[in-house]
Amino acid sequence: MSRHPGNQLFAPPPPEVGDTGTLPSLRGSQRQITWSETIRAAKLAGCRKLIKDWLAYAENLKRTNETKAAEERKKAFAHGEYLEWLERQDGASWWIDRRDNSPTELLNNSLAKPGDSYGDAYGKRTP
Repeated sequence: MSRHPGNQLFAPPPPEVGDTGTLPSLRGSQRQITWSETIRAAKLAGCRKLIKDWLAYAENLKRTNETKAAEERKKAFAHGEYLEWLERQDGASWWIDRRDNSPTELLNNSLAKPGDSYGDAYGKRTP
């Protein structure tokens, strides 16, 4: 996912469940890998949809409240950068441990404050 200089967020279309695209191969036992591939694909597709929806919301909000719209775009961009981090997670057990997290819960970690278990919005994340 990348940002265009005009502050537009461009994301590839969400993969179908089971489609790993350019995602890293998962590490773990064969049973873990098989299970987590489906979990990862579904969670990433949900995250991409949420980011797209948040950007559409910000665009609609721009008509009535430019300041709030800018705040919402900033959040969506932070979520987009965190999505890139999520896409790099290659531990099968990492995805299995988060199988019950909604895409919203996963993305809300992108707004964690420094010192939180997930680090700051642009720093190194820890599982």
